[in-house]
Amino acid sequence: MVLSVSAQAQWKYNESKDELTGKVSSRHVFTLSNNRIQGTFSKDFILLIVKCDKETPILGTNHISLEGDIDCTSYSGCIATQAMRFKFDNVEKPLNTTAYLFEHRDAAYFESKKLVDLMKKALEVRIEFEPMFTKGKKVIADFSLVGFSKALKKCR
Repeated sequence: MVLSVSAQAQWKYNESKDELTGKVSSRHVFTLSNNRIQGTFSKDFILLIVKCDKETPILGTNHISLEGDIDCTSYSGCIATQAMRFKFDNVEKPLNTTAYLFEHRDAAYFESKKLVDLMKKALEVRIEFEPMFTKGKKVIADFSLVGFSKALKKCR
């Protein structure tokens, strides 16, 4: 997942098309963090994506793997998770949530409609998470939510 970075992060709408049918196959809105995060081997921006179809938030990384706990109790196989915290500027307490890590640990998704509802009402969010190989050290990615609701309306 390689991204080009603009000087000022802003929310953008994006869609992908199936090359064989020409039909839209995926739609989402996204932005980059206001700050760079230090991983084990590199320092980079973090990506916050919301998929249009289910309004599912996804935290994506460039060259920074995410630490996770492995759970193999499911019939569908093992899944890696990480406890993360979201702090919205207009909500007093941080929100604890579970992130479900993608196979290569370069992204995580959240099964929480509440997160998107909170994102629509806030101006900024801070997300606390743990990169891989940092011995438990947590980092915080800061995101502006200005323009999020407007970008999300393009999904409809």
